[in-house]
Amino acid sequence: MARRTLPSIIPLSAESHPRAPPKCPPPLYKASVKELAETVTIRVSSSTADIDNAIIQRIKKCLARANHPSTPEAEAKAALRSATRLMGQYNVSQAEVLAHEPPSAQRQYAGQSVASVQRVDGDKSKPVNHQSYADTLCHALKRFFDCKFYSTTNYSSLELTFYGIAENTVAAAMSFEMAYDLIAEWARPYKGVGSKNSYSLGVSNELNRIAVQEKAAEEVQAKKAERDAIAAKMKQEEAERWGQLGRLAPFPETPNKLSSLEPATSADAIHSS
Repeated sequence: MARRTLPSIIPLSAESHPRAPPKCPPPLYKASVKELAETVTIRVSSSTADIDNAIIQRIKKCLARANHPSTPEAEAKAALRSATRLMGQYNVSQAEVLAHEPPSAQRQYAGQSVASVQRVDGDKSKPVNHQSYADTLCHALKRFFDCKFYSTTNYSSLELTFYGIAENTVAAAMSFEMAYDLIAEWARPYKGVGSKNSYSLGVSNELNRIAVQEKAAEEVQAKKAERDAIAAKMKQEEAERWGQLGRLAPFPETPNKLSSLEPATSADAIHSS
């Protein structure tokens, strides 16, 4: 009896109609911006404004590439990391401008912005779980934008309130919406709530790690700039002191040509006579 090969025992229906890959269920939750702070335009010099505008445009391009449906996950993550680094750079330039403003003027720039997490199906009869990675993501954003946050858990929603410089809170709330929904989309292929949450926490931790590194690098750079500024100031002050001493010093007397002549010797007197 001839041995039957494996293909001969596969049902015809399975050969002609291969099984389609299972569809990933949609995310359970979705983030959205609920409230944005009223921003006051910060007075900046033209050169600083041009730099800030260039940074903002680069951030927008990185976020658009990260959020595009056709962008592969690895490339989207790289774009998101680039955007977060630029966010930190933009925040530094804003902080430098505000550092020269008096406290009374700085208060007018304060505000708060709110992002909300709700169920995608809109069913308010079911609770919204407070996932730990949402807080981790907020910790990353507060470092990138130099603001603070607190969370409020309602039955049908989770609200994240960012407060501080109004422009920074607006950027933080909008970035939370973008990043939260991106992470939820990337977590779709993972099976089970535990696996999805673990993956989401990993991405949020990576963003927070980048934020911590960027903040530490900024502090080192700021301290170096401060030391260089102090050294330059001390050098300038020393040069000014030497200049003052030079102006205060008396001018040397001009030697008298007659008095500088050597007295005639007796031999010279005899010779001249």
